[in-house]
Amino acid sequence: MNAAKDCTLQEKLLRCAMALILAAGALLASVAASPAYAAPSTVDVSIGGKIPYGGFATTWMSADGNIAYCAEPSSPTPAPGSYSTSPVPNADVTAAIWYSFGSPGFDASMFPGSWYDGGGWDDAKYAAASHVLIAYAYSGSESAATHGTSSEFSSWAKSELIGGTFAKMKADAGKVSAGFEAFCVRTGGGSQTLVSFSWSAGGVKVAKEDSEAGAEPQGDASLDGASFSVVNETGRYVLVGGKYYADGEACATIKTVPEDGSHVAATGADALPAGSYRIVESGAPEGYDASDASVAFTVKAGEVRDLTGDPVTDEVFRGGVQVTKSDKELQASEALAGSGHKEAPGEHPGLDGIEFTVTNRSAHKVLVDGEWREPGEAVATLTTAWNDEAGAYTAQTAANALPCGTYDVRETATNGSYLLTDGEPRTFEVRANGEVVIASADGAALEFRDQVVRNDLEVSKKSESDNAGLMVPFAIENAATGETHVLVTDRNGDASTASSWNRHSRDTNVNDALLGHEGPIAAADMDPKAGIWFSLGEDGSSAPVDDSLAALPYGAYTMTELRCEANEGLELITRSFWIERDSTVAKAAWMGLDDQEGPRISTTAKDGADGDKDVSADAEAMVVDAVAYEGLKAGEEYELSATLVDKATGEPVADASGKPVGAKAEFAPALSTGSQDVEISFDAGLLGGRDLVVFESLRKDGAEVASHADLSDEGQTVHVAVEVGTQAADAADGDQVVEAGKAKVVDTVAYKGLVPGETYIAVGTLMDKGTGEPFLDKDGNEVTARTPFEPEVPSSTVEVTFEFDTEGLAEGDEFVVFEKVLDSAGNVVATHEDIDSAEQSVVVDNPDTPEVPEEPYAKTGADAPDGTGYAVAAGIALAAAAGAGGALAYRKRKTAGAGKDAAAEEPEE
Repeated sequence: MNAAKDCTLQEKLLRCAMALILAAGALLASVAASPAYAAPSTVDVSIGGKIPYGGFATTWMSADGNIAYCAEPSSPTPAPGSYSTSPVPNADVTAAIWYSFGSPGFDASMFPGSWYDGGGWDDAKYAAASHVLIAYAYSGSESAATHGTSSEFSSWAKSELIGGTFAKMKADAGKVSAGFEAFCVRTGGGSQTLVSFSWSAGGVKVAKEDSEAGAEPQGDASLDGASFSVVNETGRYVLVGGKYYADGEACATIKTVPEDGSHVAATGADALPAGSYRIVESGAPEGYDASDASVAFTVKAGEVRDLTGDPVTDEVFRGGVQVTKSDKELQASEALAGSGHKEAPGEHPGLDGIEFTVTNRSAHKVLVDGEWREPGEAVATLTTAWNDEAGAYTAQTAANALPCGTYDVRETATNGSYLLTDGEPRTFEVRANGEVVIASADGAALEFRDQVVRNDLEVSKKSESDNAGLMVPFAIENAATGETHVLVTDRNGDASTASSWNRHSRDTNVNDALLGHEGPIAAADMDPKAGIWFSLGEDGSSAPVDDSLAALPYGAYTMTELRCEANEGLELITRSFWIERDSTVAKAAWMGLDDQEGPRISTTAKDGADGDKDVSADAEAMVVDAVAYEGLKAGEEYELSATLVDKATGEPVADASGKPVGAKAEFAPALSTGSQDVEISFDAGLLGGRDLVVFESLRKDGAEVASHADLSDEGQTVHVAVEVGTQAADAADGDQVVEAGKAKVVDTVAYKGLVPGETYIAVGTLMDKGTGEPFLDKDGNEVTARTPFEPEVPSSTVEVTFEFDTEGLAEGDEFVVFEKVLDSAGNVVATHEDIDSAEQSVVVDNPDTPEVPEEPYAKTGADAPDGTGYAVAAGIALAAAAGAGGALAYRKRKTAGAGKDAAAEEPEE
């Protein structure tokens, strides 16, 4: 560059000195702020035309194609040629070059709003202003920077350029991008020192693949549109796309697009300043989870770093599908005539075991269970089962079985109890990871409804003796649900459940009123034209009557003839049959039923201990029921089943575990007429005072052929007796002698068979043994005593105390204590009233204890002690306490209305 005015030698020397001082002071800062020197060692300098400014001029110059500026305006312009380079003296020079015109970092916003003369800016003016700024940064001298310019320009440059623009450049010196290197060009021969730069930039590209399928996506997923973030790891700012990014910031985002069968994301060829970076997946493509992998790489000048050889792989979304199987009639996931969701193929209807096939309808192949399935191929076979969590019969894949895609599912095989009536495929989509799809693509539930197998029954009922038709009711019971309805034959003995015989909807199941009928059913109570319909689902739902269908759902049934006027005296028939083929493919089941005279039984129950009608309230009681029979078939097997029933409630007596008390006896009669005993062992300890009736059922081949169950039959009835025994004693000394005057007698009442926790009252009356009448005191009143009590156990003792005046009585007068036990309602449950009982007796003024009789007393209360009962223990304890040798005898007593006393038992001393 030629100066318009010559510079004096003195000025040149001054500038050189200042430059040396500034260079030395800024050397360390320059090294610290800049990366290792990577500028070219030599450059080719080209010289262009003049750029006039403010009465002076500079020249358009370049070094290796990048703009170059004169750092010494007062020196001559160098000739074109190849020159060596050296580092710039400081970071300010680098910043001034970076932000100046022609540099990658040129920032017009840092420059004044207008040219020094008020005009606008153009490239030449920006270049001239940049020349002044760089000269100032290089020399540190305003006068050197504005050398040769007019005062107007010089004033403006010092104020606006040096005072304003340079201050901004200096403040943002730290943002000079990686990839940028400023350098000095030493032209020698007294010509100017130039400054220029090198700009190194490149790019990167990366490939995306499916982790299983490679470059081809699975199902409906896509490998296009995956986003990758390029993270700056140069240790400096980088300028990318016109914006600055600090170290650690994502400086670019790229997305995959198709490229020669692959899916590639790439930056521009020179989008990234040279340096170190890391690339991470920041957004997965449709149908995939983003990979957490990251790849470090380095960008070099003019190079697009190719990372496609090691593609970033994503895992495809995987979900599942669940279909629901329902009954067409019930419109619910509930088997009609099913049995509590139990899997029992062939035994009753069920919605389990039905097969569904899932088919790939996606754009691409999918990997399912380790196998690749192309579009149109089946990918899974599902089978229904009861699902407690869903409360329905369902078939489902695992939640990660199906890749993102489109599929259809259809029922392909049913079980024997249902028809395949819903084979229409449903289309569904898997679009979310881990989601089990339960709706089709159009939003409808994936529910399939099938029709249960149904058919009908036809029967013909005749009398075996004369082949006459009989109008008879039959109870038809479904074995799985227990649903029972009554079918009535007409006067010809014929009946059918088919709607073509009697419409199901005509007085549907009106004959069910005959169930539980007491006594023979009259013909007037039956309606042979009424419809019949089985509708019960396993969860209690009911199918509406449909005359277009058969009446009986798939399953096992039992048909039992009910007693009526037409079949009195004849053997009632019970038959089992199956409905297992639908009426659309098979005829109705048919049965011919001939009646003949059947078995009869009667029973007599008795105490297993002594054969009477009174049973002791013992823990090991036994009732023997003698069953007389007639009309049986000799040599064939029968079973008698006895059940004890409480006469008061009509309910079976239960044991400690809550099971009905009963017994069974199997036998094969030698003759058609005979008798068979059934022994019923049970704990009667808590049954004191109750009447028990034995109900008997005679069965053959599992079906009842005769029964005897009459609560009012005395022959079938036994009574459980409450037993009491007493021991009277003088309260003063425990013997059985009271002195004349005020006397107190304690009567210890031992009981057996009372109910723990209930309230009872022991009521005693003092009897005059001589007259057999109640003893009257001197005031003419009967002497009685009462003791309420609540037993804690069935067997124990309670004391009843009598206080009376014996004054005036003759020596040797004898009294007997009579006792009764009443329940809370005042009913007598047990008595002990024996005028001859020594244990119940006391004597007035008699020093000797009454002798124990040599012969035993009659049995009136609890059993006489035999060394095993609780009564023995109570009696011995009482006798020992009193010092008496008398035995405590128990006598078996009956409540009101019971039979006579049992035989006496030997007392124990």
